[in-house]
Amino acid sequence: MSSGSTVAAVASPPGKGARAVLRVSGPETSRLLAAVWAGDDPVPAARGMYPGRFDDGRGTQPLLLLLMPGPRSYTREDVAEFHLPGSPPLVAAALERLIELGAQPAPPGEFTRRAFLNGRLDL
Repeated sequence: MSSGSTVAAVASPPGKGARAVLRVSGPETSRLLAAVWAGDDPVPAARGMYPGRFDDGRGTQPLLLLLMPGPRSYTREDVAEFHLPGSPPLVAAALERLIELGAQPAPPGEFTRRAFLNGRLDL
């Protein structure tokens, strides 16, 4: 997978939980965020934590967004973490929406691979 693509994956353990995390990394992170952001405030652009709502195309769900513009992120790319309710069907719908909008599904280890290739980690 090209590190020039934008990837998305569930970044929390599988199963039910109070919260789940979807992580997006790559050059299209801002565009994807704008497409799913349903908060009362404008789409955030600065590093920070923002409450809002995630529009999965069928409805909205509460969201806590952690926004980390590159290069000051784990992958040194623009990164958004969507902290959502931990219901597996809601998490699946949110990930499906990000993929519909152009994100590539991240294989296991992809975020760490990008961190390594971008000089964040070494061997």
